[in-house]
Parts: sequence; C-alpha cells; structure tokens
Amino acid sequence: MKKMPDFDFINNLTQDIINIYNIEVPIKNMNIVVKKLGGSVRENFVDREYRRTSMLQKIGDGFRIYVREDDPRRVRFRIAQELGTLFLSMGYLIDESIWDKYKDNEIVDSSHHSISVISIMMSNYFAHALLMPKDEYIKVLSDKLYINDVAEYFNVTPEMVRGRGYDLKLLKRVFE
Repeated sequence: MKKMPDFDFINNLTQDIINIYNIEVPIKNMNIVVKKLGGSVRENFVDREYRRTSMLQKIGDGFRIYVREDDPRRVRFRIAQELGTLFLSMGYLIDESIWDKYKDNEIVDSSHHSISVISIMMSNYFAHALLMPKDEYIKVLSDKLYINDVAEYFNVTPEMVRGRGYDLKLLKRVFE
C-alpha cells in the first residue's frame, strides 16, 4: 500500500511548480501550464469504450492529457487532477525511477494498476492546490463576501471552492 503524502507536501509541491514555471495565479489557461510542464492537452476526447472523462499518456520524456468536453471549469479541474497523478503517482520530474517504470505511450487512468483510491484523493487535493494555492485562497476568501465570487476569481465551481476550504480546515461542513 502506498504511503499517503501529507497535505503540506502537496501544497508546497504545487507552490513550487507555480514558482519554478512562473505560472500566473489565478490560472487562466491550463493548456499553457501543461505546455510549460512538458506536455500537451487533447480536448474534446471521446472514449466510447470506457467512457473516461480524462486520462494520461506518457510520451517519451513528456506526456499528453486527454480530456472530455464539459463545463470549462470541470475541464480545468480534470487537467489539474491528471497533473496530480503525473507528479504524485507517476513521479514525473520528481522521481525518475518511478517515471521510468511507465512505458512510452502507456495510458494511465483511474483503472490503471498503479493508481489507488488514495492516489485519486491526492490527485484531487493536488488539483485544488494548483488551481487555488493556499495563500492566495486564504487572501481571496477573506476579501470576497460570497463563495461564488471566490469561484469566479479562480474560474472554478463553488463546490471546488468549498472543497478547498474543507481541505484547509477554513470552512466547516454543516453536519460535522
């Protein structure tokens, strides 16, 4: 069983990625982010056989993210999730020994043998942290009156804003 990375590690990793690759927050265009990281995105991906909403493909030293057409905010989140899988589960730019275990052109999605439920949870957390970095999220949350305004600022759904707030223990669920 894989060890679950702690949330501080993921928050720091996403902030390092933002800083090293000079990614402007709020992120306006995920395709530019993916390109800076050495990959590409194929949008309007249709998977009639498995009905996947997104997946990754290792291509040499880089990667391609396939994502199904949907609400643009959800597409952005799916791309960020796949980046989470890329870094946290596949070791991209972090651990060459893990990255090298994946074959060229290998497809990786949630059903891949290397991806666990914990890996999926961590990729979701990574997506929130990349799209809504901790310090920026705290600042914007304190400046805006409504969750919808925070969602508009980061170009995500209100549910994603609430999810990030729960992750950071800044918002409480009604039934806790």
